[in-house]
Order: sequence, then C-alpha cells, then structure tokens
Amino acid sequence: MTTAPDVRRQRVLQRSAARGDTFSFEVTPAMFDAMETQFELATDEALARSAVIATG
Repeated sequence: MTTAPDVRRQRVLQRSAARGDTFSFEVTPAMFDAMETQFELATDEALARSAVIATG
C-alpha cells in the first residue's frame, strides 16, 4: 500500500505548519517537490522489519 503524492505533500506541509513537539525544521513546498523525486516504495524485506501503524 502506498499513499498518493498529493496526500504525502499535504501531510508534510501540515506538520511543518503545526510545528509540534518533534518539529526541527520547516519543509517548504519546494523542498518537498525536490525530495518527492527520490521517493521509493518500501521493499517486502524492509516492511518485514518494520512496525506499520494505521492512523485512520
């Protein structure tokens, strides 16, 4: 399962705007767009060693 790029973008920008307890730096739209080109789906091997948390 993967999340659509527009949903990932919205989530990242909302976290930047909220500046919650774990905030360390703002991710601008340009920063997101540049890094989105590097996005890769997790492999089955990586997922087998991960904890996946459903958030809604």
